[in-house]
Amino acid sequence: MDLGRPEGAGPQPLYSHGGRSPDGRLETGYAGGGIALWDYEAWEGQMLVPGAAGGHISWMYQNDWFFAGVSGAPLAGPFSSQLLKVYTDGTWYRVAYGNTSNTEYVTNLFANTSPDGTKGAFMSTMLGPVNVYWCVIAYPEPPANLRAETEGATVRLAWDRPERSAELFGYDVYRSERSGIGYARVNDEPVAGESFTDTLPDPARAYYYVVTSVERSGLVSHHHTGEAVAGAADDDAPERLFVEAEAGTLVAPLRENLRGSASNLLFVDYRDGEGEGSATWRFPTRKAGPHMLWARMRYMGAGAPGDGWQVRVNGQSAGAISTGSREWEWVRVETPVVATAGGTEVTVAAGGAGFAIDKLLLTDDAEFMPQGEQKIVEQAPDTPQGLALAQARHFDLSIGWEAVPGAQYYQVYRGSTADFEPSQEHLVGSPGRPSLVEWGLQSGTEYWYRVAAVDCFGNESEPTAALMARTPALPTVVEVALDAEDGTIAGEAETAEEPDASGGRYLKMEATGEGDAQQFPTLTLDFEVPVAGEYVAWLNVAPVSNRGYAYLKVAVDDGRKNDMLCRFPTRSPESGFADTNIWYFAYDMRRELPVRFQLEPGRHTLTVSESHFQEFGIDRVIITNDLGRRPEGRLRPWQYDVAEQ
Repeated sequence: MDLGRPEGAGPQPLYSHGGRSPDGRLETGYAGGGIALWDYEAWEGQMLVPGAAGGHISWMYQNDWFFAGVSGAPLAGPFSSQLLKVYTDGTWYRVAYGNTSNTEYVTNLFANTSPDGTKGAFMSTMLGPVNVYWCVIAYPEPPANLRAETEGATVRLAWDRPERSAELFGYDVYRSERSGIGYARVNDEPVAGESFTDTLPDPARAYYYVVTSVERSGLVSHHHTGEAVAGAADDDAPERLFVEAEAGTLVAPLRENLRGSASNLLFVDYRDGEGEGSATWRFPTRKAGPHMLWARMRYMGAGAPGDGWQVRVNGQSAGAISTGSREWEWVRVETPVVATAGGTEVTVAAGGAGFAIDKLLLTDDAEFMPQGEQKIVEQAPDTPQGLALAQARHFDLSIGWEAVPGAQYYQVYRGSTADFEPSQEHLVGSPGRPSLVEWGLQSGTEYWYRVAAVDCFGNESEPTAALMARTPALPTVVEVALDAEDGTIAGEAETAEEPDASGGRYLKMEATGEGDAQQFPTLTLDFEVPVAGEYVAWLNVAPVSNRGYAYLKVAVDDGRKNDMLCRFPTRSPESGFADTNIWYFAYDMRRELPVRFQLEPGRHTLTVSESHFQEFGIDRVIITNDLGRRPEGRLRPWQYDVAEQ
């Protein structure tokens, strides 16, 4: 393949922060006010995502799509601080919001994916320091072409390995006595190869099998590509055939989209463009005759819904399908459709925007009404037993419980009263083991915990009864408050009058001199503590210029000088001292956690000095052995651009 410019052709545009497809044919990047794509073979380009004007792109594994992290302050624009999955055909959708200010290089959304594209990694400051997070952006691709051979009570299953399987660890096999529903796993450990032998409980009846993929991470497929029938003939038994909407053949402007409430995370809607888009699915119907066609739908458009989308079955009109619900609901085509033995083709034609389809069902069971996501497994795990306190310390609690069979992880909820109802706002941890240590608590405080078990399909058990746990109180609470202007200064520092400062004044730490002669003042504060223990230091700092940040060094006695970065909210002509000064705990930039100073009773010295000759103001310092203490005022900011809006 020649990546050089063809004779007489113009140069390739210059793309910024882009990536190259694994096969080397395509290149993408930010250019012209959006995310653009260049085709070296055709020597031409196209705009994929207009409006996404800057960020970073990762393209490492799949040739047909890449992951883009778009920069910008959260909520500042339609694409700011977002993660996008972008296909080379022009399809794109939002995967997550980065929730980071993107004000410095290390907080840009440097996004990446796992080899099979099931997980996305990104950097964010949404929970404090700059951390690396990962989110599930797709479930593993299930195996295809499942088939079964029955001999007496023995059934031999075989299937084809998924196309994308770099992260594959094995497979899970599920069996049911009813088509489409009621599956239960029959293997104890993931199956290593593409075959499995099972023993039928009753060879005189039919059984239905499906197979899912299991990643090394523990992530599993949330759908299958078809069920195999084993045992006796099922001529009189109903068939219930579910298909994910995104698994169909999509014609623009119908495109794949993502939403956490969709059954496989993905759904299909009318994304952009004009004209009649369509989606076509082929159901592996085993029986001919009247069938009910259901679709899990919602209305996402503006105003009242229109006439709905037209349905064709095997090329024949079958009416329309529509909903006015803003939440997912199962809607049935009014009259039965005629299925064909050996396969039935269903097409939905969309003449306009507004509707979205998540999942479809074709069944000859006229009494069956689908509910919810219709997961492969619908039964939730058992409620954990034996919830108990393992250890209580001043600032952390350790709890444990008995492991639950089939649980992939647990949800731990904390409330302030025994009668609290578990919800997202109460969630404090999701451990994969039956234990949790929660730290950063207040001493001498009562907490209540409830725990639920969650399986690999997201089914959550009923929570336990509430367990009360109490952190012991500190025998002696020490808090020493020091005004910066009362300390000792080595060098020159100006004391500024400020009514909103703690003592009506604060200290300006600014460099003097030029070049090699530049010097920066050092502040020394003496203090005493009456008891031995771990202490933390809080510093109330403020900007004295429009730089927006400052590097400090903080040390106690002759200990290590801990480098820390202080960032300030954006200043404006109307900003006062109280709008921009911030409480920071002394921390080491390598850890981003409060430094715990081990002090003995007696006199000590705290030193504050510069790190990179960058000016700042300092008002007050608090030294305390109460690690749960939070000073009044603005605390260490991470999303100050959000707070400004």
